[in-house]
Amino acid sequence: MLPPPEDVVDPAEVEAAVREALPGVEGYVLFSIQQDSTGAWDRVAPIESDLEPGHQDRLTEVLRPRLSTVPLPGLRLRIAMAEEVSVAVGRQQHCPPMVENRGSYQRELNFLWALHRVETEVMLVAMVLEDGTPRDMRLTQGSGNPQLDADILESVTRLHFHPGLRDRIVWEAWIRMPIRLRNPSRRSPGG
Repeated sequence: MLPPPEDVVDPAEVEAAVREALPGVEGYVLFSIQQDSTGAWDRVAPIESDLEPGHQDRLTEVLRPRLSTVPLPGLRLRIAMAEEVSVAVGRQQHCPPMVENRGSYQRELNFLWALHRVETEVMLVAMVLEDGTPRDMRLTQGSGNPQLDADILESVTRLHFHPGLRDRIVWEAWIRMPIRLRNPSRRSPGG
């Protein structure tokens, strides 16, 4: 459930500050706001706007110190300026990292099958960096074959990922990825 705008900012205080900082400016900004573990706002980022960049920056400066310190989930905050200033709250959109090229992923699986000829399923945990590179990989469920597990981890280093997105902003994210090694001749056409 979304908190009301009053739990995020004091709308009257924001309106007064916006009128003083940006007199006569009309438009809107959609912010992605994220707290760190202490409740401090570590990100107040405009993700959509019809304002000039300088006005966006000024509105960000006005808004940041007026945000609530009550712990809240990742939110969107929309500030619209016209005859009055309106404030609306929404949820952030999250997109986890994904393998960029499914064909290259399938080639890696086929190579592992040809090398080991073992059907298995493992669970990979990895950090996907902002550039799509996997790091800090480990298997939380291995195959039982140390060499196969090492080869699986090595093959993942050759993959590239679409990075995670939080409200259209790239971010590093941990992923859990099941990897199923199967005989290619017995795989169903759908995957």
